Amino acid sequence: MQEPDVAPRGSPPKEMRQLNIVQGFNASTKLRLDKVWATAFYEANIPFNILKHPAFINAVRETVRARFPAYLPPSMNAIRTKLLTARKAEMVRQVKELTSNSTEKYGVTICSDGWDNF
Repeated sequence: MQEPDVAPRGSPPKEMRQLNIVQGFNASTKLRLDKVWATAFYEANIPFNILKHPAFINAVRETVRARFPAYLPPSMNAIRTKLLTARKAEMVRQVKELTSNSTEKYGVTICSDGWDNF
């Protein structure tokens, strides 16, 4: 059962209330995970603003949602080879799909600025 956001009148603020067993274990687990994530960012020199990027947030949320404790992130080699190649192919497919639709709808105009690239 989830606790209500608004505390009853006269009760102490949420941060001063005693945690139940489940909340206590979750708090210690969150603190441990926060320390592990922070250490990873510090030691790998990952910019902190990545934490605000929607793709990073989505990756973390999907990993948590899957509840797959044996999951290991892909290796560096997998990310820079097969996963990158697959992503590039997907992007090329999307660009071709979008541009082919627009050329059929709007036509094509080729312009030149007169510069010579030789």
